[in-house]
Amino acid sequence: MIAGGGTRLRSGVGAELEDADTGYAGAWQPDPGCAGTGSDEGTVTVEAALGICSVVIVFALAAGGLATVITQLRCTGAAAEIARLTARGDTDGIAERVGGSLPEGADFEVTESEGRVSVSVSAPPVGRLVPGRLSAEAYAVLEPGVSGSVVRRDTGREHPG
Repeated sequence: MIAGGGTRLRSGVGAELEDADTGYAGAWQPDPGCAGTGSDEGTVTVEAALGICSVVIVFALAAGGLATVITQLRCTGAAAEIARLTARGDTDGIAERVGGSLPEGADFEVTESEGRVSVSVSAPPVGRLVPGRLSAEAYAVLEPGVSGSVVRRDTGREHPG
């Protein structure tokens, strides 16, 4: 018995509980109304599943961001190439010649004013993660002997559909 009343838990394998009032010594049993007595089975599985889902989501967002940056760079490169070709007066088959550098579904517009060529290229973002269209502009000075008033609007590639 415990002097002064109370309950004491004996330590060791097969720990027993000794009640000071009754002198009862038996195997320790948790109070059924006590919180935290449930099983922890499956918690590691749930945590692993949530962790894997989080990694997949972060990876997908990073891949989408990288694809958006690459599409923007392709628009910029294509606009510069079209501006150079137009400034030299080499306007035949521009879409075919720069088709490899144009992003899928890209459109471009070429205008000339005051001896200068302006090219605007726009394309939808890959995966439609970003709303709207990505665009880039490039400028070039017309070379001597190249006629002015060049205005051209074209679709570089067929729109996916």
